[in-house]
Amino acid sequence: ACVLSLNLSVMLEGYYNGGSTMHSVLNNAGISSNPNHTDSLIVELRDAMSPETILTTASTIVNSTGLATVTFPPSFNGGTYYIVVRHRNSVATWSKNPVTLGPVTNYDFIH
Repeated sequence: ACVLSLNLSVMLEGYYNGGSTMHSVLNNAGISSNPNHTDSLIVELRDAMSPETILTTASTIVNSTGLATVTFPPSFNGGTYYIVVRHRNSVATWSKNPVTLGPVTNYDFIH
């Protein structure tokens, strides 16, 4: 695989509109023509042994159902990292424990 895919499930509190969906803020603001685009996120991978160390970051779009996919270089495959999600209007949210990443990894911040 050319990239490592991290599929996240996340809900942004201020955008939640019930029924397991969020408002399409980017679309409503005219920033995106996609009616499912809620907002952008920054995702960090942090060192499992030294969590203050940010190893890499990537940005992505979370859709109205709370799904976001972010890609990282394949060199992170098999490593164990804290996943940190940052949003401009939210407190940074960390995975409870370090997560071992594979070519495709799913992580749920909702349940």
